[in-house]
Amino acid sequence: MGKGVSLRSSGTPPGAGGKYVRILPRGKLYAVIGRRHGRIQSADLIEGSGQFDVTAVIPVIESFNFATEIRKQTSGLAMPQLVFSHWETVDIDPHWVPSTEEEYLQYGEKADFTNVARVYMDAIRERKGLPVEKKLVEFAEKQRTLSKNK
Repeated sequence: MGKGVSLRSSGTPPGAGGKYVRILPRGKLYAVIGRRHGRIQSADLIEGSGQFDVTAVIPVIESFNFATEIRKQTSGLAMPQLVFSHWETVDIDPHWVPSTEEEYLQYGEKADFTNVARVYMDAIRERKGLPVEKKLVEFAEKQRTLSKNK
């Protein structure tokens, strides 16, 4: 499940010749990793170079288009390197629905929390062209007609 991500980010923009050092907004870097359910392993400043090295772990399914998004968010200053790191199991059952009285009280009838394992499973099945259980209409009473009532 895990892919190791090593990000080396240059603080000096290309063509600056070392005349000034601009610190990369690490908040955007951390936001992209967090949005993709990643965990930061280490973040070290490389002395004398104006660069810092961030090592993180993200799920493999979340690594698609990661390089494009990280470059876009950091204006091309981050250089990601994706390397497979290790396998991890997801602790959530993708087919879980609340069944006991305690689960109904805690999660509600629909269990409105996002089941990450289910999201990953559906994304893989959709990418491979396998059937996915999707609801076309979730709240039918909220749908409107296209024409105005006169």
